[in-house]
Amino acid sequence: MKQATFSPVFASMYCGLCDIARNNGYALTVHGTMNLDFDLVAIPWTDRAIEPEDLIELIADRCNLLTDQEFGTGIYQKAPEIKPHGRLAWLIIIGSGAALDISVMPKLSN
Repeated sequence: MKQATFSPVFASMYCGLCDIARNNGYALTVHGTMNLDFDLVAIPWTDRAIEPEDLIELIADRCNLLTDQEFGTGIYQKAPEIKPHGRLAWLIIIGSGAALDISVMPKLSN
């Protein structure tokens, strides 16, 4: 028998996280295997896309609602890790070893 993974938990979280992204001008996509962490990429999609840091705060707040803040949910680092092509990456700890690894593509300046 294979070891259990967090995949079912991550899959059930996607709709709520996707709603946050869409309501704030982003498209949200899944990237990765979903075994150990939930790899997500948020892409600015409309002119009303909010700042990446604000999007991350909203997503972390939703995770707190889902898991109870005392459970251990929080943004692992406040300053994002800068990735290739300007992606900004955060790790949001959910608890019990589960985490969201989310990258946000930067908005183009007009």
